[in-house]
Amino acid sequence: MKKKAICYDGVVMMSGKKCRRELLRVLVLSALLSTSYFGVAEASYVLNGDTIGGTHELGAFDQFYVLDGDRNVTALSDVSIISKGESNWPIIDGRDNANSSLDWDMNGHSLAIDAKANGIRIDKSNTNVNIHNADNIEETVDRHNFVAIANGTGSAVNFQANNNITFNKFDTSEYNPILAVIDDNQLSMKAGNDIVFNNYSKGNMITVDEGSDFDEGGKLQMNAGHDITFNQSYSDPRFASSLSLLSLQDYSDTTITAGNDINFNRYKYNPFIDLYRYAKAVITAKGNINFREQASSASSTLYATTLQNNSNLTLEALAITGNMQQMVNAHDTSQVLVKAHEIYWDAQGEDVSELAAEYPAVTSTIVSDNGSKVELQVDKDIHVSVGVPDTLLYAYGWGGNITLNASNSIYLHSGGGRRTMLPWLPFALWMGRLI
Repeated sequence: MKKKAICYDGVVMMSGKKCRRELLRVLVLSALLSTSYFGVAEASYVLNGDTIGGTHELGAFDQFYVLDGDRNVTALSDVSIISKGESNWPIIDGRDNANSSLDWDMNGHSLAIDAKANGIRIDKSNTNVNIHNADNIEETVDRHNFVAIANGTGSAVNFQANNNITFNKFDTSEYNPILAVIDDNQLSMKAGNDIVFNNYSKGNMITVDEGSDFDEGGKLQMNAGHDITFNQSYSDPRFASSLSLLSLQDYSDTTITAGNDINFNRYKYNPFIDLYRYAKAVITAKGNINFREQASSASSTLYATTLQNNSNLTLEALAITGNMQQMVNAHDTSQVLVKAHEIYWDAQGEDVSELAAEYPAVTSTIVSDNGSKVELQVDKDIHVSVGVPDTLLYAYGWGGNITLNASNSIYLHSGGGRRTMLPWLPFALWMGRLI
């Protein structure tokens, strides 16, 4: 059974016992401070008017804003929010009141948040945060999620900047993703220029999943006028190999669009995109979609894209490029469509010959099993080359299907003195000129 991530009291994947301890501690501290944890007593917030500007430093018990009703705010200058110490209070706190909203017009100014707590936490239904018309938005968080829409339905968080949006996570001790949204809720962002994620922790960058309502998954929308870049720097194989940059889980719906390139960068171990159980994702770039790793890897958990249980992924770009050994792994009636002018996949690879000979499904470049279909549609050339003697294309089980369709040429090459290696390929269709 797949282990589910749990969003509760400020972090994802906190155990129930730890949650209870944290909640008890907060309740005791709240009583001592005569401030209700549940929002019953009147509180004073930093954001207490309809305008804001300047730098705001928050102590451990300072609250920037609690969502309670509807509020419209306009920035008069650049805004910087800094947590001076770790806190149980989210910067923007939506844990207690449903049917609330914050519309924050940055009025062309920049927003920077350095949080040692949740940046935005929503636990109630129909609760919205819209931060828009910013010049730049830069969000940095420690072990917490910067955004966690953890409960309720019909809620949304949106970021919009005329220039860049950047998310940074530096804590390496816990598994919490930077952004998490579950159930019938939505997270969206739009940048006129670039969107950049810098993750130095062992957790996912983004988790989108179902909640308490079966077959209702979260929604993610991301749009950049220029590049979207995902940088994952964590390199400990004991933890990183099972944690993907984008964890798109049960019934989730994801759309990512860039006016130029989409770049996925890792040190070695983290899978880039993981779809599970009726998840759907469409990733489109007017330029290239590039998958890059710093060190060569070969393992069933390290594919650029992995799909399971009726999931559906579309990648579309001018060119699809990559330098890792494994491109696509599709399981159990999942569908992958890759559309491009050309595909250039050239990997040094990691020589695990004994493993590859016995378990080609673990090391092959493109894998499809059990009713799954992987299709590459290319206007010009398909080039797939791996520098170790492993299988390139492997279809197995009951009806695995791999289709390569190129108008000009298809070039397949693996190391070991063999230019082209075609394994057992039931249900495979080849078109174009194979060289």
